Parts: sequence; C-alpha cells; structure tokens
Amino acid sequence: MRRFRHKSRVGWVKRVLGRNRRFTPGHMRHALLLLGAEGWASAMPPDGPVDEEFALVHCDHPMFEIIRQLPTCDFSIDRSTVERAIGSSLAAEVGAETLAQCGLAVAALRGNHVVLHSANRAAARVINLARIHPSMRGYAARNLIHAFARPKRPGRRRVNLNDDLRMNAAEVLQAWQIDAEDLLDRRGRIRVRSAWTYPEADSHSDPRSGGRR
Repeated sequence: MRRFRHKSRVGWVKRVLGRNRRFTPGHMRHALLLLGAEGWASAMPPDGPVDEEFALVHCDHPMFEIIRQLPTCDFSIDRSTVERAIGSSLAAEVGAETLAQCGLAVAALRGNHVVLHSANRAAARVINLARIHPSMRGYAARNLIHAFARPKRPGRRRVNLNDDLRMNAAEVLQAWQIDAEDLLDRRGRIRVRSAWTYPEADSHSDPRSGGRR
C-alpha cells in the first residue's frame, strides 16, 4: 500500500464523496473524517485553495502519529524524533524530500527542536531543500508561482506570470525566511536562499547538485 497520497482538495472531495459533489470546506472536512477512518491523516488544514495539492499519510508510516498531534499553527518537536520517523537527517536531501511528501516544511530551527508547518508538496520541497543549501540552478518561475501563489488548475490555460503573482510568491517565500529576489526581476529561473541552514548541511549535500527543478 502507498504510504502517501496527493490530490487537490476538490479532488479528495470528489474521490471520497462522489464525482458530482461540489467542493465546500464542510465537504472537505467530511471527506477527511472518512479518510481518517481508513487510516489516513494530514497535516494540512481543510480550508485552502481548492486546487492546492493536499497530502495524506497512512498509519503505516512512522510520521502518522506525529502528524495526528500537529495543531494548525506552529508545532515544535524534537528534531531527532522527526529524523527517526523519516529515516534520514533533515540536513540530507532524502530527508527533505520525505518530509515534503508528508506535506510538511521546516519553518524554524530552535536548538534541538524544529518547528513544522504544513505546506503543499511542491512548496515544502523548495523550503526543505533551501534549509540545506541555496539552489544554484534555480527553479522555473512558473513552478514557484504554482507552489506559493496560485496552484496549477488541471485542464485550464497556463497562468500569465504577471507582476502581482510574482510579488505574491516572493512575499510568501519571505514569510518562510527564504529570499527569491529573482522573482521580481522577471527572470525565467529563480534562485532561492534560506535565511538559515542546518549547521551540518554541507556534510550531507553538494550545493552544486541542484536536484530536480
């Protein structure tokens, strides 16, 4: 069985309650109750953009119990507890990716504790990797817009990357303490840099690797 599942909020409503059921926050909460009875949990709030990707984690995964305890606001937890659950250091790319699969991003590092916030998988991946090293190759501007400002809408025309969307995405990234000045310069590829990184990050990842973008 897959330990992670990802669909948009409207996709989960239609998947659980029926294809003809329209999306409402109430229907989303009802769908989550039914999914919870099947052993699924999410760190993400039911309210949010209907087309935003919404992550579910199965009870077979070690992160399940951590996610069930997460409030909708900041949650500080011992870093070693999270790393045991994901089977990797948070300062390694595999750990950053696994946490993103759970719909979680590291908002702050407080001594031996990390503060976790919910985020869609694409946004969480950018954030978690930025905590390890700056992105040397950068990300496609359109992908950052979809992750942080306006979720991609299946079957719809491509979003025009106007200045308002670039500004919105840059402001959301700044709230995560991540700089993305290239967004405001109308560039096609955007480098991001976190205001802080893990002290031991350089021993886990090569900042020149870039990864998938």
